[in-house]
Amino acid sequence: MKTSALNYDELATHACVSPRASLGRNVRVGAGTVIHDNVKIEDGTVIDEFCVIGQPVTKNISNRQLVIGPNSRIRSHTVLYEGSNFLGSIETGHHTMVRENTSAGKRLRIGSFCDIEGACTFGDYVSCHSYVHVGRHSQIGSFVWLYSLVTLTNDPLPPSWLEAPVTIEDGAVVCVNCTVLPGTILRKGAYAAAGTLVSGTIGPGEIVTGPNCEKVGHVTSLIHMETLTRHPWMGHHHDKYPESAFEDLKRLETEIKASRWGETKNG
Repeated sequence: MKTSALNYDELATHACVSPRASLGRNVRVGAGTVIHDNVKIEDGTVIDEFCVIGQPVTKNISNRQLVIGPNSRIRSHTVLYEGSNFLGSIETGHHTMVRENTSAGKRLRIGSFCDIEGACTFGDYVSCHSYVHVGRHSQIGSFVWLYSLVTLTNDPLPPSWLEAPVTIEDGAVVCVNCTVLPGTILRKGAYAAAGTLVSGTIGPGEIVTGPNCEKVGHVTSLIHMETLTRHPWMGHHHDKYPESAFEDLKRLETEIKASRWGETKNG
């Protein structure tokens, strides 16, 4: 275990760090934080005060190691359970929980007061705003936006042991205060307007709205009239991503535009 700011004895007076945990270079750990066994924290990661990293679970899981990738940012009162993999780095807000067996690609961002219920997968560059609930076994692609108060459910007959997880494909946007019902599939670039009760299969680039999940058009029809900015969003919002992602974003934009009803890439 290595850290630039404190040696192990000094670190232990500020936080409770298991000697079995592995910490990379330039890792900073705040006072009151607990780091359990089976935790690997890579270089340059900052963990704030009063976090629980590698929270043990009583159930049998195949892999108990929690991996936190380089240059991650874990803010205060975050709880990350053992058995998850954030090798591509993770950023959390305050008071966020991620349960066991969750995995993510590059730069997963989770806002404050979020709840990831475990066994979920995230692609690259997923953004969850505050107060997002992600039901167990949800499958979320890359470049997905989940805005505040979004709930992804998974129990088709609550309360029960049944599971019908949600699937969200690349580039989809789920706006504020949407509830996504069990078994829902949002295809590539789909768009759920604020407050929608989302259900069924939403086609590539389709817009849905309202309590009946009405399909009202394609994302290419969304336009801000003052600036003439229009969707797909990859055409005007790519600057928040690193250059290494630009090619993937451009390809995704092209595919979503081509998904307009009755249109092919050549027409």
